[in-house]
Amino acid sequence: EVNEETVLFGPNSSIDSLSLVAVIVDLESTLSLDYDLDISLTDDRAMMREKSPFDSVASLVEYIDEIVNFN
Repeated sequence: EVNEETVLFGPNSSIDSLSLVAVIVDLESTLSLDYDLDISLTDDRAMMREKSPFDSVASLVEYIDEIVNFN
């Protein structure tokens, strides 16, 4: 079961790194096609953060919201 506390990255992750890449690509594609939002979830902003936006579903949703509202 996936919920906002599902761990996406790290030792307690429910998925492997290849699956995380697939999730990111799928999210970027969906955001582009369905919502006309051409954003990159793996740009320098994401990689330079102290806390990774890929830690959990909640942190990823929060990061997407931040990007969308920043643009």
